[in-house]
Amino acid sequence: MKKGKILLSLSILAALGSFSAPLSWAADVTNPAKKVNTTVEGNVSAGVAENEGDNAVSNILTLDTRADISGNATGGVAVEGAGNALTNTVDVLDTAKVAGAVTGGVSYDGNAKENVVNMAGGTVIRGVTGGRTLGTGEAALN
Repeated sequence: MKKGKILLSLSILAALGSFSAPLSWAADVTNPAKKVNTTVEGNVSAGVAENEGDNAVSNILTLDTRADISGNATGGVAVEGAGNALTNTVDVLDTAKVAGAVTGGVSYDGNAKENVVNMAGGTVIRGVTGGRTLGTGEAALN
């Protein structure tokens, strides 16, 4: 009986291996903490999840005293087609300047949960948000 189960298992594995569709695995994108203390033209983010199902998790962006950002500043971003933005952080210090918005975590299609922005000074022109979703996901505990 064991021999039959082994052959069945091998047959199933062989059949699965014959599919032409590639297998993909979701991942958590967590980059080393990023510190900005210069002028940046455009947007800045500590971590970006770009692949289907990937999550931007626990990325930390620090805008130091000389940071001057012409766009938006975000701790973690899960772009369209990716997953969630979870527990990302942006720290805005002293005289840092952001012409756009500062957001702890943004998800285009998934959830944005437990993202944080810490303001210890600085100037933000377009608003501060812990976390937001641009699709049908849930924004909670931000």
